Amino acid sequence: MKSHKHEALDSVEQLEETYEEKSEIDFSKSFYAPYHPRARKMFKSLQKTFGINCVFKKTATLGKYLFKRRPRKDKWNTSHVVYSVPCEDKNHQYIGQTKRLMKIRVKEHE
Repeated sequence: MKSHKHEALDSVEQLEETYEEKSEIDFSKSFYAPYHPRARKMFKSLQKTFGINCVFKKTATLGKYLFKRRPRKDKWNTSHVVYSVPCEDKNHQYIGQTKRLMKIRVKEHE
């Protein structure tokens, strides 16, 4: 029966062998393809049968086209805005529009 220390050493050796095998990829027998779980199985069979490796690449998503990723604007340094200020009476609020900076207009309401 093996000890835990011996089992750990064996698993480390296996990991090192696996890493060495993967680092020796022949890129002349490789191709790029978009990632898909079902296609991944097919590409694994190609690798086993013909020795062809597949390198998966990131593809464009629908969200990338629908939503533009921009940094958020500082709302206090924005001009040409419509804003609301709550009144002392909880049921009412003041709604205003300004072309000036928002931080200047809010200070005037204080």
